[in-house]
Formats: sequence, structure tokens, C-alpha cells
Amino acid sequence: WHCVPWGRCTEADLAQLVGAGVEVPLSEVGFAARGWPTQQLLLEAHADDVAALVEFAPQAEGPIGVYLQRVFELLPASDSLLRKLGDGVEDEERLQSGWNQLLHTLLAKIKLRIREQGNPLHSEEQLLLFGGCATRLADPSNSTLLADLMEAKLVDPSHIFELIKFVLGCKYVPNQSGLLHVVRDSALRAMMRLDKGERDELHRTLLQGRESALPLQVLFSLAVTELDASVQPLVVRQTERLDADGWL
Repeated sequence: WHCVPWGRCTEADLAQLVGAGVEVPLSEVGFAARGWPTQQLLLEAHADDVAALVEFAPQAEGPIGVYLQRVFELLPASDSLLRKLGDGVEDEERLQSGWNQLLHTLLAKIKLRIREQGNPLHSEEQLLLFGGCATRLADPSNSTLLADLMEAKLVDPSHIFELIKFVLGCKYVPNQSGLLHVVRDSALRAMMRLDKGERDELHRTLLQGRESALPLQVLFSLAVTELDASVQPLVVRQTERLDADGWL
């Protein structure tokens, strides 16, 4: 199969080759120009190749939630690849560096998808992406890309509410996991773009029944925001939960 003229293959040819178990090189078949059914077929054939999914899933014209989920399922079992990609002396440094390099490719491709295709992420896709990124600690460059994905020009306002709630409530563990301040800053700006009714609802759903304290950055923003009367005691209760470290 090394002599197959991949660029000249029709969609039917590719389907036949995939069905025969031939490994189709995604970089040689003009993936982005193929139809959505063929793109799905090719991505499913590479479902165990995290690097291929990171590179090509954002180029697909259809929904990519299932592929984002698969990427973050594969990453914890991809230490060999992460060590190969990563820099550093210690093993954990190389793993973290390799993780961030793959993440950078994914985020940059998604940003390009939104700009060039006019295809913003839907709520489920956003939550899968940001939730996956929060399992480790994205470096400053990747955190800036995540923040960009919540800015007005790159987001569908009808698909931002649940993401704002997730980001503002996400637990941050220094040097381990969570989302950096720059991402929460972007979520706070997105919150202020909501109409007052949505904003009040967001405040309530974020605060009601919450047992752990919100990050101080989020509480400070809420404290200087015009709050509905029903929300004010919830903010006071949250400030009372802050321990000495929480005020830092």
C-alpha cells in the first residue's frame, strides 16, 4: 500500500481502504477537504492515535466532542509519546512539557477552526476541552489560548453559560491542575457580557449549595458586581469559608 496515490483517492476509495484495514495517512489525503462522513471514518480508524486526533479532529467540519473526549482519555496512557515530545531533566518535567506541546497543537487548531470555518465550539465541546485541560496545569501559552476561546469574537453567546460556570468554579491546585488566572479573567469578562437575568442565574447556580470556597479572584469580582438581593448572602457565606491560604 506504500504506492497508493493518496491525494487522488476518492471518498469511496478511502472507505474501501479503511474497511480493508489499511492505515491511511491523514496528512496525505487532503483531510480538511473531505466530506464529513469520510472524515468521521478516517478519525475513527485513528481512534487510538492521540497525535493524529489532536492534529486532525479540529479540521473536521462536524461536531468534535467525541474526539475531544477520546484525546483526554488517551493522554494519561501516552507517557511514552509525552516523554518523546517533552523537554526537561526530570521525568515529570518531560511529561508535563509533552502534554503541553500536544495541548498547544489542539488549542491552536481549534482556534483556527473557529476563525476560518466560523465553527465555534458548542457547550458540550467546550466543557470537554476545558475539563480535559484542567486535569493537569496548562502552561501560560496554552492558558492564553484557552482564555481566547471565551472572548466575544470566538464564541457563540448561546453556548457560553455552562462554560463560564465551570471555569469560575474550577478548583486550582498550584503546579498540578486547574486553570490559571488568565482563563478565569476571560470567564469573568464573558460573565459580564451576559444579560442581567442570565448573570443572576449564573451567580445562583455557582454559589447555591457549594461546600468548597470559590477562588478569591472570582469572589472579589462578585463582590464588586451589582448582585441580585438573593445572591448577596451567598457571596458573604463564601467569603466566610476562606481560610488563611484562600486569602492569598
